[in-house]
Amino acid sequence: MLFITKRYSSTFFLLYLYYMNSIIELRNKDAFNITHNGDFGDWTTNLQQKMVLEKGDAIICKQAYVDTKAQSDMKIVIPHDLNVEIDFLIYNVNYRGAATTGAGADEETDTATSWIEALNPVKGSFFAKTDAEKYIMCSKATLDPGRFYHIDQTFVNSVYLFQNMGNFNVAFRFTNTAGQTQVKNVFVGYYESSGSAFRTTLPLIVDITYDRTITPAGQTDPIEAFILTEPGQDGEGAGAPNLQMRFDTPPTHKEGQSLVYKDTQMHILPVGTPLQGETYTPVPLKSKFVIEQDTYDPQDLCALMNRRMTEIGANISDTNLTDNQFLTQVGGGANTANNNFVKITDGSTSDVYGYEYSNTAPPKFMVWAGASQVELTFDPENQRFGWNYAHSPLYQDAQISVGFASTGAGLKPVRNYGGILFTGLSAFKRNKHGLNDGGFALWTETLGFDTRLADDAGVFNPDCILTNFQLLQTNGTTAYTINNIPSCIPIFNHLPQPKVNYTQGFQGIDTAIQKGNPADGSPPTTTPFYHPLVVGANTLFSTANDTDPILAGSSILSSDSPDLAFGYFLIEVKAQFNNNYITTNENKNHIVAIMSRYYSESSYTSSSSDASLVYTHRSNEPIIINSFKCRVLNSDKKLAQNIGKDNTIFLELVKAPPQMKAIENKK
Repeated sequence: MLFITKRYSSTFFLLYLYYMNSIIELRNKDAFNITHNGDFGDWTTNLQQKMVLEKGDAIICKQAYVDTKAQSDMKIVIPHDLNVEIDFLIYNVNYRGAATTGAGADEETDTATSWIEALNPVKGSFFAKTDAEKYIMCSKATLDPGRFYHIDQTFVNSVYLFQNMGNFNVAFRFTNTAGQTQVKNVFVGYYESSGSAFRTTLPLIVDITYDRTITPAGQTDPIEAFILTEPGQDGEGAGAPNLQMRFDTPPTHKEGQSLVYKDTQMHILPVGTPLQGETYTPVPLKSKFVIEQDTYDPQDLCALMNRRMTEIGANISDTNLTDNQFLTQVGGGANTANNNFVKITDGSTSDVYGYEYSNTAPPKFMVWAGASQVELTFDPENQRFGWNYAHSPLYQDAQISVGFASTGAGLKPVRNYGGILFTGLSAFKRNKHGLNDGGFALWTETLGFDTRLADDAGVFNPDCILTNFQLLQTNGTTAYTINNIPSCIPIFNHLPQPKVNYTQGFQGIDTAIQKGNPADGSPPTTTPFYHPLVVGANTLFSTANDTDPILAGSSILSSDSPDLAFGYFLIEVKAQFNNNYITTNENKNHIVAIMSRYYSESSYTSSSSDASLVYTHRSNEPIIINSFKCRVLNSDKKLAQNIGKDNTIFLELVKAPPQMKAIENKK
């Protein structure tokens, strides 16, 4: 009897081991792809031991922990090393004007005293006298008619409803005005479906002038688009496009044919606008720097970015004191190719002037162009990032100032000397070679800036921080001119606006008071602060410490951010089993738990088995599970933002209880 009992107990013990429940740890920090640019909250765990899932077995999410420490401490998680890029144009404010000789048809620039001289200085020209307006820095070329065309933008849209689009690079390859084959890289931003029943349509800024009479080797058209699919390809150097990877519908791209790639369709690539004669093209400039993977205090992130953006480069000279794209020298023989400044206009054919800074020998006429201060800030009160400076302030007696200028159109404010206009803000994951490896929504989702030029219906977005332009010869009926000379000039689709597209000094009522002159003679030899100044032909300056900044529309740290304004996380695990999580628009087959964001402890948000969706294996065929693709989602079913990498999911494999009949058969 004892022998039989011992034998039965041994068999039961072996069966118990076989049917014993198992806890499976899926830990973000231990995942194999954490070092391969995997996002925090998105990882794959492979088990060394294979687990068998048999009929009646169940999978339960026993516990889950989400690393929300950054959210609790108001920190920003940058989960990758990033290559950050800022595309921009330079402008200066014309508050000095041109000194002239003569009058009317005999009017000419007085080159002995003028700081600026008219472009195309011929008798009868209209000169860029003081008008306190913004003038964009351009390059100049004389183009043959019938050869050169300018494409300012095309459009892209998602192909299917409820699907994401973008997040890849497109390389446009063409022949430039100098007769050289050129590749221009354009990043198609990543846009996630918002559940709208409409396909998202967005403008893609191209800004290319190309020679339509030359087809580069390996192409069938003068300009073609290629997909940059290999890591690190950025359209330059080693990242030049593979000519076999056309962004098109087979067999080849032709003008008038739509292009499709990864649920993203490019609209018909336009021929563009024909150009000829004197053509002034805004000079496209780019600032590049690196942000290292880390968890940042917002002010510390701003400080790091500001240092990287504004540091002086290694290649300085007597005509390049900064080696920094934000601030350059013109005039006095410096940078003559880009010493062409054209008044910013949205299409008016009147009062369109141009000037260059005098090229008389330096140092007298050498001047700065661009932004001497570029500063990103964070306002802790409203949890917003912003650009406090993207301009060169005016200075009077070493004090930042604003002023008034007397112009032919009356008195006008002068709030900065010059600055930059943003045409593109992008960031890319940085691979081990230091090259771009996929987009990262730093500027939009992390810092909160609006970079959409238009909505899905193509309606202009007045909150977009970016500006764009076309090169045009006429407004349809009337030719554009620069100083009475027919010219192709940049026409801005919408005039840049303060606090949206550019920054400047704030002008309040106190700035009308001139400070520091206490004397009051009879007649006064100086004007004391309590007498209003008659500006006359001079410019009045007054100190002003405040600015009109550009504030982001949202921030991932603000209380109304969609990254914080939701009540639960969804824990997703893709393996060889499926659950059935049904929503209005789609079914999610891999949700294993619904975690309330408000059950948090020690800066971690956690859940227990009561939040689990239970999977029970019903098939007679067993399956082996050993690989788990894990993601932490927000309530919009998107990857949760601003979480750390210390996320862990514990799954419990609950074995079905052994049948007594099976035990008896083992006796």
